[in-house]
Amino acid sequence: MSAAIKETPVEQRLKELERTVEELKRELKLQKDLLKATSLIGSSLSLSQVITNVLDSVHEIVGSKRTAFFLLEKGTDEIVLVGGRGFDIDAIKEGRYKVGEGIVGKAFKSGSVKTITGENVRGWLKGLGNEVKESSWVVAIPLIADKTVLGVLCVEGDDSSKLSFDSVTPFVKILAESAAAAVRNAHLYEDLNARTEQLATLYEIGSALTSVLNLDRVLNLIVDSVTRLIGAEICSIMLLDPTKRYLKIRVAKGLPKSVVEKTVIKVGESISGWVAKHGRPLLIKDIESHTLFKKKSDSKYTTKSLLSVPLKVKDEVIGVLNVNNKIPKGSVFVEEDANLLMLFATQAAIAIENAHLYEEVERLAITDGLTGLYQHRYFQEKLENEIRRGLRYNHPTSLLMIDIDHFKLLNDTYGHQVGDEVLKRLAGIFKSQAREHDTVARYGGEEFAIILPVTPKEGALSAAERLRRSIEATQFDVNGLNLRITVSIGVASCPQDAKSREELIGKADKALYAAKRTGRNAVCYFDDRGNLQVLGR
Repeated sequence: MSAAIKETPVEQRLKELERTVEELKRELKLQKDLLKATSLIGSSLSLSQVITNVLDSVHEIVGSKRTAFFLLEKGTDEIVLVGGRGFDIDAIKEGRYKVGEGIVGKAFKSGSVKTITGENVRGWLKGLGNEVKESSWVVAIPLIADKTVLGVLCVEGDDSSKLSFDSVTPFVKILAESAAAAVRNAHLYEDLNARTEQLATLYEIGSALTSVLNLDRVLNLIVDSVTRLIGAEICSIMLLDPTKRYLKIRVAKGLPKSVVEKTVIKVGESISGWVAKHGRPLLIKDIESHTLFKKKSDSKYTTKSLLSVPLKVKDEVIGVLNVNNKIPKGSVFVEEDANLLMLFATQAAIAIENAHLYEEVERLAITDGLTGLYQHRYFQEKLENEIRRGLRYNHPTSLLMIDIDHFKLLNDTYGHQVGDEVLKRLAGIFKSQAREHDTVARYGGEEFAIILPVTPKEGALSAAERLRRSIEATQFDVNGLNLRITVSIGVASCPQDAKSREELIGKADKALYAAKRTGRNAVCYFDDRGNLQVLGR
């Protein structure tokens, strides 16, 4: 009987990578499903539809055994069962709880998550003779909007659910937060039913917003919708910078390009800064007589009235929505405009946040976690597209393949933490020297690649040599060490050296290893006769 073939370290590593990729795929799918669910939940102002969307989303993502949706009944202190999955809601005759009663009432009263497990799950829902297992659990999450508890979302599961008890709460909390915002919007819609025509328009816009996940398209849709909904000539969206100290105009309608590009407002200063700091809307009917912001009306505005409202997600300000020049000319904004714009801003903020989340998910899917550069898969796709475009329009496409010299020795000598820091520092140099339309990627390990569109070989060689010299001249101060790093670079161009992605990578790779064979810290390429040459030698 032959001995079992032992896996090589490379094969073991490949299997580990495959498992990691599968885990990342599952996580990405879960994040996309969650993003889709929150968009779906926020897409309706009909209370019954919100409830349906929430219950369907929880069942799909969690794989719950039972899900129950409770809302506070107006004018009472009772929380009432209004929807469910996994049981016959009509058979539940006593689906009402006093505040503080049972897991439902306790979650409502405390405004915090409550859980029960095992035998305690039995009879958690009045009138439900549910069977329980040792692995059974129930999570009750309050629906909170504007610091007010509106209801409770309860989820029951066990070891057969898609998500375990240990992992389910964060995901259900996100759904509950979206549900709370959606419930609040539905209530507001009912309260403002007198303005049927405007609210119908608002619903149409809200639906459109939830169907778009590209941030720029979301922002442009918002300003177009606001000017139509409120009746204004000028609208701008200002978003907080990463430090949350300054507001910058991200998109505007009716403002000169120079104003959009130059305007930066510190939080707390001016009208938009005040709104961002305090998180409250500001309606100014006459800027020249306003007690806080009295000043002469700017010539670019045809009225002295303006309206500024915060864009908030989970009670946190992310930006400010401004409107000026009320239509018709000479009219002023009123409280009804402010109320309507605040309602719209709630949906707009959720749409902006969803777009941010979507962009972040997409970014994480295509970027390397350590260096922030594009991943290998994205590089392959991008190179394929650039080569096709170049061949179609008769433009050259060049490729730099870069390898850090003696990187294994550096890792072995100083450790992987130092090695990782060097990788990050080099990635920063690559990005700083690349043009806006170049693509910098981590090809694998200590190997990098830079795609140079519309760049002939001569230009690519110049770029490669500049990069090599810059790195050679840089002193890397890492953890008290003064390191000198060099790189070897292989250059190839399409169509001069190759006419396909695979062939171009192969040629650049051969040039790279030729550079390493010649003593490293060099740039190597193929001449017109197909012979390998070292630049400058």
